[in-house]
Amino acid sequence: MNFRKIPALVLAAALQVLPVCRVACVNQAVGPTGFAIVMRWLAGTVALLGSYHAVSGASAAIVGVASWSKITGGSQLGPVVTSVTAAGGTPLLYKIIITTPATTGAQFDYYNYDVLPPGLTMNTNVGGADGLGDGFITGTPTKGGVYTVNLVAGNTLWPQTVTKAITFTISGGGGATPPGITGQPVSKSVAVGTNVSFTVTATGTAPLSYQWSRGVSAILGATNSSYSIAAVTTNDAANYKVVITNSAGSITSLVATLTVLVPPSILSPPQSQTVSNGGTATFTVTAAGSPPLTYLWNFSGGALVSATSSSLTITNVQSANQGDYTVTVSNSVGTVMSSAAHLTVQTAAPAPLQIANWQVTAGSVSFDVTGPSQTNVVVWSSSDLARWTALTTNFSATGTVHFSETNGQGSVEFYRATLSP
Repeated sequence: MNFRKIPALVLAAALQVLPVCRVACVNQAVGPTGFAIVMRWLAGTVALLGSYHAVSGASAAIVGVASWSKITGGSQLGPVVTSVTAAGGTPLLYKIIITTPATTGAQFDYYNYDVLPPGLTMNTNVGGADGLGDGFITGTPTKGGVYTVNLVAGNTLWPQTVTKAITFTISGGGGATPPGITGQPVSKSVAVGTNVSFTVTATGTAPLSYQWSRGVSAILGATNSSYSIAAVTTNDAANYKVVITNSAGSITSLVATLTVLVPPSILSPPQSQTVSNGGTATFTVTAAGSPPLTYLWNFSGGALVSATSSSLTITNVQSANQGDYTVTVSNSVGTVMSSAAHLTVQTAAPAPLQIANWQVTAGSVSFDVTGPSQTNVVVWSSSDLARWTALTTNFSATGTVHFSETNGQGSVEFYRATLSP
């Protein structure tokens, strides 16, 4: 103790009898030091002897508290406040700010309190100018909550104590590390009916609790680090996220989007049709499924590599185009093939054969056979219209074939002509 302060201390004790007694009665949770107890005993003794006389005058009012960089030689870091917000497990240092502080060694400030948040302390020893250690609230909060602290202060310049309520809001728990996310849930695109899971990897003081949500709604029972959906449907397509909480705080993950893909299906298959030779045939398919859908038409089992739209058009149809047509529809999660549509090519009937330009003379007969060009013409003869004998086969390049033969005098013959394959 600084012995040069003893006379001043005795005087302060005598002047502060009633205020100190009042503080002792109202603030039952105050934990004064031994020196403060001696001060109060001296003040009480003086009061009992009737030697105390109240001193009127102004007091050194408590303005509030301010964050401080360090006790000795420190500087005020923030504004003076009456509400302090701090995180559990994080050290803090605040100084009580009063008006008209002590400025000489013969004067001094003194401080007290009723209760502080767990883990915090205050030096209530009487100090010299600017406190030199007293009037500071320091320590590391160990328990979250909202605390109302009644601070008491005074000095020998204005010998009267004052009280001011300060609110401390401590988040989290003492020494706890808030949760952090080291592995975010990942967006996924899956086929309908697939099992899917979202997983988050988190750090922080245990225990960690999890709550998954779909959109803005919490999912009942989804309280683990992973959330699984069995056999997803299109109704499960949504945004998912998880909130992780412990005693020191909470954190929300990034959003993971679930996209549910539907394999292709045939709603309306291509239809069979009959087209005249030289006409136009069009086949069309209607399909459903997650886009993009791709198409590939097939003819008689072989792919038509350039036919890749939902319809197939064939112009100037020929007999070579006759057959079965199918289409394969695909997307990223599946493939389906339509039923076959048959194309029938209807060719024009060939022109009939005609026999003309008959020339009958004694012992011979001749005539012309007209019909389609580029064909083989067979000429037949019969004497009874029942039995026919092929006489000749001639190639008709222009569509007309001339026939002649020698016939016995007086015999009867019948003639006809047919096309040969």
